[in-house]
Amino acid sequence: MVLTQAAQLAGSLFEHGWPTVIICGNSLFEPAGTAPVLTTLCPIARVHHVTLTPDPATLLRRCATAPGRDPSRLAADADLHARKAHPGTARLDNTNLDPEQTLTAIARLIDSGAGRLPCPT
Repeated sequence: MVLTQAAQLAGSLFEHGWPTVIICGNSLFEPAGTAPVLTTLCPIARVHHVTLTPDPATLLRRCATAPGRDPSRLAADADLHARKAHPGTARLDNTNLDPEQTLTAIARLIDSGAGRLPCPT
């Protein structure tokens, strides 16, 4: 339900002229997970899937000090997600990029067509 609603909101923004990005965290690794997004957005927009892949030390440095973030759990999750990437994703190593540089790199990937997911038939 949450993904469907997020896709509906993104679609509404897109239809009103706003380029739109949905950030789904570490949740969309299987085509079945992206299906609600594709069903809603494919009629009106291209859909791309991008996975950020900073090196583990950078991930820990950026996230481990946040409340409730156990470094060993973060490392285990990063390892799990590295092996479980969506088959259509474009990977972006943002180890040495700040947030603005990451956004620019994502836009470049999208403009090149990387990570574009096929629409359901």
